[in-house]
Amino acid sequence: MHLNAHDIGAWLEGGWAIDALLGEQTRVHDDLTLVAPLDDSTRVERSLKEHGYIRAAGGSPLSFELVDNEGHQVDVHPVAFTGRGDGIYRMASGENWVYPAEGLPASGASSDVMSRV
Repeated sequence: MHLNAHDIGAWLEGGWAIDALLGEQTRVHDDLTLVAPLDDSTRVERSLKEHGYIRAAGGSPLSFELVDNEGHQVDVHPVAFTGRGDGIYRMASGENWVYPAEGLPASGASSDVMSRV
């Protein structure tokens, strides 16, 4: 998915994020969840479109889902950042989910993960 090639920062969330931290796939996943800056939502969608993904549901500023012809799904959670660096994700219910700044710099072995999406 080469978001780095487009200078787009994103974080994995959910099952694939855990697998990336462990460095191996631990179970079958039906989607990949990305947390990305709200301001980059259009660029994320455009970048994934280059790889055959189209929007299936939702839309920024709320979450949106992109799928390809093989049934792979990417869920994008756009976040706006506070002055402290927390990521604020607006859920469909209207409530905010906070990604604490101290949790965002985590890293793992994502190259294998990204090749499977």
